[in-house]
Amino acid sequence: MHAEPTTQEAVNLLNVSRPHLAKLLEEGSLPYTKTDTHRRIRFHTLIHYKKTHQGK
Repeated sequence: MHAEPTTQEAVNLLNVSRPHLAKLLEEGSLPYTKTDTHRRIRFHTLIHYKKTHQGK
């Protein structure tokens, strides 16, 4: 896994749908950077989100 995984890698890690991940990104629940047309989320951000939202 890269320091800034792709959205597909994030979906797999969080075990959520792509539309749900897009909603989290757009509402600001998960900060991301954009490279050209690709959104990237820092790995440590995903791990923190997963730990704090597990089972919700």
